[in-house]
Amino acid sequence: VVADLQARGYQAAIHALGDRAIDQALVAIAAALDGQPNTLRHRIEHNTVLRPDMMVRYSEIGIIPVIFGYFPTCASLGGSSKFRYATPVEYRTWTWPWRELLDANPGLPIAWHGDDPPMPPLDPLIDLYGFATRRQIAEDGSICEPPDWLAANTITVEEALRLMTTGSAYALFREKEVGSLAPGKLADLIVLSQNPVTV
Repeated sequence: VVADLQARGYQAAIHALGDRAIDQALVAIAAALDGQPNTLRHRIEHNTVLRPDMMVRYSEIGIIPVIFGYFPTCASLGGSSKFRYATPVEYRTWTWPWRELLDANPGLPIAWHGDDPPMPPLDPLIDLYGFATRRQIAEDGSICEPPDWLAANTITVEEALRLMTTGSAYALFREKEVGSLAPGKLADLIVLSQNPVTV
């Protein structure tokens, strides 16, 4: 399928969560590119469970990983309190390893997505908070702390803003229109009451 998309000039956006699904996506895109640059900007959405050996393959192939900042640390995924125990222990450190992913792929555009409505609230500032702290704000306003393996993979607010703006614009072939403030680009912006870098 990816080879067919490549031949027809279409971008592939593959939804993959588990390490085996991500591995298949990496192999499929690499085969379709056959050593050529990823000019169509094929990408993988979610990238939830990443084995350490997979990290550098994104930049080796030139694939854009699209990740999200919301983390269900209150162990409430679709109302289930079993989420925290759904992942085998040996896989937990492979789950949402954004710090490791960024460190393994310097210079590679990485994009953000807000997922679908049933999962997180549709609020990019909550995702920004999640990227930088790995905490979740519960419905009652309390803060749910992440487990140690997840807390070790925070990224900075600056890194999160970059992937939420310029990285995402690049993944959508819109970097000349949006993603940053520059002459000739659309005034695609929001006004905040506080500086997200210092709050």
